[in-house]
Amino acid sequence: MNNFNDIFQKLKRVFTSDKNSNYLLQLIAESTNISLDVQEYKSTLTQLQSMIYDMYVQQICSDLSNRGKLNLEEVLIILNKITINRFQDVIRQDAMSNINQTVEPNGLYISDDAKTNTQPSNNANDTPNTYANPDSLGDTTKTNTKVIPFTQTTVYHFFSEDSVLKSGRYTFPFVLNSIKSIEVSGLKVNCNIYNVTDANNKFSVTEGSQKINISIPIGYYTTDNLCKAISELLNHHSVNKYKYQLFRNPVKNRIYFQCNLLSVKDSKPATFSLHFPDAVTRNEPGLNDLLGFQKSEYINNNMYVSETHPIDNILQDMYLKVFINDKQIPRITTTKNGFSYFENYSIDLNQHFGKSVTLLANSTSHQVFEISEELDCNELSIELWNNTKSPITRSTEFECTFTFEHTPNY
Repeated sequence: MNNFNDIFQKLKRVFTSDKNSNYLLQLIAESTNISLDVQEYKSTLTQLQSMIYDMYVQQICSDLSNRGKLNLEEVLIILNKITINRFQDVIRQDAMSNINQTVEPNGLYISDDAKTNTQPSNNANDTPNTYANPDSLGDTTKTNTKVIPFTQTTVYHFFSEDSVLKSGRYTFPFVLNSIKSIEVSGLKVNCNIYNVTDANNKFSVTEGSQKINISIPIGYYTTDNLCKAISELLNHHSVNKYKYQLFRNPVKNRIYFQCNLLSVKDSKPATFSLHFPDAVTRNEPGLNDLLGFQKSEYINNNMYVSETHPIDNILQDMYLKVFINDKQIPRITTTKNGFSYFENYSIDLNQHFGKSVTLLANSTSHQVFEISEELDCNELSIELWNNTKSPITRSTEFECTFTFEHTPNY
């Protein structure tokens, strides 16, 4: 019973929707030889639609079911025809000043004749303004009333562990036909995400002719903690017992990488060279990127200052891409070489690291993507990007909720 109630409620929302009301007003304006102020009559039509639905929908469904051809689109056609007939009478009565009008308590203008026919009747001699059965309205298959397809809203919850992950794309076997619109209604991410991994945790310094290779323990570091870790590693492994210092200048937000004097007696500062290898994969920021250094090699100096600002929050901008049947659904496009995505989020890893966090979309625009042609889905895929060049290829735990509007099969 609850399923039927849900269907009837959704059917009523479709019937009384702005889309259907505007279409009915257009039909009525075209068929009525009276100048029609659409906005003036809009609220009146909406009230009439609601009244007609409550009065006739159950009888229409019962009659169609008895005839063996119950179809929700047929129900909408009949409701639309009744509305057009009734509303044309309202307009004509409203335009004829010599005919008395009665104002109903809800503000709907109904002529005295129409008011006498406010209840459904099974009398075959009823006027067209009163529904008797589908035959009294003519052949609905030949009506000029537009079919307003009945749509259903379905919500699906996708877990990353149920997908097949390949090159940063999470693919789910998922079958849903006649999709009309898509919305990402929720995204929850497990923030156990490292900014220092085995792809970017190595660098080297050269003291004179001695090259020292350094490996930073894998994990998530704030900028200040990363500077501290690197300084401690260098001071521990320095061949010449140099005193390295790595810190972030809080005023300029730049990284200073320096080596102090060997002793007060030394006339020259200790010089060193710095080498940052490229990240093992192009999907990871290099260690130099995290520290704000734009070059991979710096030679024979005692201090180096980063050219740009350091980054620790590698998910400050996270882009979610959606694919249906291996074809991207590009809700939002950008100026970055045609880069497009479905939704954009931000995660403060300094605050949420080690936690699961439900994200709110950054975009203020309407999040529902209307599909121009109904789409049959066999598989759905998701990609997470933290830049506009490549997806995040490391495994990330997430839950994503989609809301689909689609035409059900009956």
